[in-house]
Order: sequence, then C-alpha cells, then structure tokens
Amino acid sequence: MNTQLTVIASIRAKAGHSRALGDRLLQMVETTRNEPGCLEYAIHVSKQHPELWCFYENWRSEADLQVHFETAGFKAMVADVAAWQEGEWDIQYFQMMS
Repeated sequence: MNTQLTVIASIRAKAGHSRALGDRLLQMVETTRNEPGCLEYAIHVSKQHPELWCFYENWRSEADLQVHFETAGFKAMVADVAAWQEGEWDIQYFQMMS
C-alpha cells in the first residue's frame, strides 16, 4: 500500500488582507520543503479570486505530515494568519493511488 499523502488546503483572506496573508504563507515554503518526508509543497493564489489561497502538498506519509503540524513554524503561521483569514481552512487529504 502506498503511504504517500496529498493535502489540498485553501484559505480565504479578508477583504484587503490577501497580500499580507499570502506573504506569510510564502514564508513557509523553503523550510517546509526541507522537512523530512516533504515531497512537494506549493502555494497558489486563485486567478479569479485573488483572496483565495491554496496549498498543494505531497508527503511521504501521514506520520511525516503530523510531524510538520507540530513544528513551531507551522504553529506560528496558523496563529499569524488567523487575523487575516475569512472563515475556516478547507483541508482535504488524499491517498496516492497510482
């Protein structure tokens, strides 16, 4: 069984806060890509709705992702963006099948 896990998560910025939210999300890219088990980590912004940001992540295993969630950097990012986000995160987890 393949243990690779794909995460697709989105977050919407409050009006006027997309740049601040996006800048903070982008600060996570380099350090997260260097974490054990991180296969891919990318941040996207919607062309139609510039307040909508998306994470596309591939992790070797769910255990590796859980370690990421416990890092100080991840916890700080979640706390920081709370002031700029509209609503809740939408997070979907997918198991690699091919």
